Amino acid sequence: MSERTFHAVDLPKKRASVPGEIPLAALTRIFGHGSFRGVQKSAVDSILAGVDVLGLMPTGGGKSLCFQIPALVLPGMALVVSPLLALMRDQVDGLRRKGVRAAALAGEDSQSPDERREILGLAASGGLDILYLSPERLVTPGFQGLLRQLQVSLVAIDEAHCVCEWGRDFRPAYMELPQHLEAISAPRIALTASATPAMTAEIKERLLRGNVRELRMSFDRPNITINARRVVEPLADLDRLVKERPVAGSTIVYLPTRQGTEEAAALLSPDGRSAAAYHAGLPDHERKRVQDAFLAGEIPTICATTAFGMGVDHPNTRRVVYVGIPASIIDYYQGIGRAGRDGLPAESHLLWSDADVARRARLAITLEGSARRREVGRMEAVLGLAHTPGCRRATLLRCFGEETPAHCGNCDLCMSPPARVERGDLARATIRLAGRLGEDSSVSILNEALLASPSSRVRSMRLDSLPEYGFGKRLRIQDCRPLIRQIVGLGYLEVSETTGAVLPTIVGKAQLRSAEPIQLVDHIKEAIRTSRGAGDRRDVYWQEILTARDECAKRLSTDPARLLDEKSALKLVAAVDSDEDSRVLLSRLPTGLGSAIEEARLRNAKRRDMPAALSLSLF
Repeated sequence: MSERTFHAVDLPKKRASVPGEIPLAALTRIFGHGSFRGVQKSAVDSILAGVDVLGLMPTGGGKSLCFQIPALVLPGMALVVSPLLALMRDQVDGLRRKGVRAAALAGEDSQSPDERREILGLAASGGLDILYLSPERLVTPGFQGLLRQLQVSLVAIDEAHCVCEWGRDFRPAYMELPQHLEAISAPRIALTASATPAMTAEIKERLLRGNVRELRMSFDRPNITINARRVVEPLADLDRLVKERPVAGSTIVYLPTRQGTEEAAALLSPDGRSAAAYHAGLPDHERKRVQDAFLAGEIPTICATTAFGMGVDHPNTRRVVYVGIPASIIDYYQGIGRAGRDGLPAESHLLWSDADVARRARLAITLEGSARRREVGRMEAVLGLAHTPGCRRATLLRCFGEETPAHCGNCDLCMSPPARVERGDLARATIRLAGRLGEDSSVSILNEALLASPSSRVRSMRLDSLPEYGFGKRLRIQDCRPLIRQIVGLGYLEVSETTGAVLPTIVGKAQLRSAEPIQLVDHIKEAIRTSRGAGDRRDVYWQEILTARDECAKRLSTDPARLLDEKSALKLVAAVDSDEDSRVLLSRLPTGLGSAIEEARLRNAKRRDMPAALSLSLF
């Protein structure tokens, strides 16, 4: 990557094209392509007609040409807003090699004040065809003063999903873009490779104007095999996967914590030669060394938090593994999309455990109100994918508003279907119940109502008066939630990532008028056991405390929260290694419940040789 990308040295002196040139001619002459792909031509034509565009295109779908071609055939200069410094560098370097007058405004760490002034002067004098800048740079008073003097041909907003304030990638400066671009009449194009229907609506409302043309390509990456598996020892399963199933290329392993990345790298490669950790806590020079070695193929496996990969293009990544529950469906899709960017076969794996779910649940409990509902919604959307009894690819693409064939032939469940049984009555009761509850519905509330839990909210919401109350009371407590998540996975229920509400879909409502079988995996057979690595012993202890509490409440026909509320359960988890503190806390509980929790504590407190907890920061 050129060290001179961010100033004007080596900048072409003349435009690479003539304003008014036919777009296809510019595409062929400058980029060497004989034709447009997918929705590119429609996007270019719309911008040239002055219409705002929303482009929903997967990674590798050619998003950049949708604004680069109009930028070269329209008079003036295009503004490209991008949150990723690495992508700006790559695109500016590539454009300059093709003779395009492109530059970028970067931050103080990457560009001196003199270099910024040089580029701003070129922009003001008409010496640039395309100017890349971050949203934070665009909204500064200094740039706003210049903006009124520029002849802007179009505004391209890349990674447009960053405007969604409830999303994981939210950037506050994206929210300020509309007011700072208000004086510019040039057409806008917003682009993203990952947006759910709710995100799509918010992007159009916040960033675009008038009668927006929405152009969509399938988010499917058919060359990537999708696998997911519930495991007991995630790191041990990762070790077997990497060592027993080598791939002819690189592997990215995503873990939820910095410490997890280091533990995984040490397990996979004790000498540090074949695997290395990458996270924000490492010194800059070490992160650069690891990334460069990975991109050069010198380190075949990188164990990283999800910060790694943004703006990094490594086409020979043949495998992506998530150890633990991803933060959201969007995070998962973006992560596995880093495999197989060259179009050749690649594979993705999700290895998750009950301890991972417990860790996320403990995190959610520390949040309040809408923040908690969003966190629960994100988690449950991913668990719908993890538990689905049907095609995993179809489940994933439904999250982006796509309907696909029921069988893709390239996911673990299509290639090796699990044993299923007819559970149409239970599925339809769950769908009906979710419909009755509306926005008050959630996986937890559905679970309590179906199991006939004597909880206070069952009584306050009068769920015991509904015909579906107790429909699943013969199920084991630990089996009901997975069955609800299977129904989500099949697309009959949909989890809102903004509110956590679980509502029937159009397909689900149609099932209420149908008698066709609904096949579900009958139940989760494995017992809960301590999981080393991705989920910590504290996460397992937390899961076992709540299971013991719920079973005791069911026997006593009482509200689980009256026996033990969640804050008191967290205190027990924090005291897992203290006999004295645990004895005091347990003395307040009914004898049977206290004994069950003490047995669980001893099972988990004995693992003192375990690495430090991955989520100690929650306490």
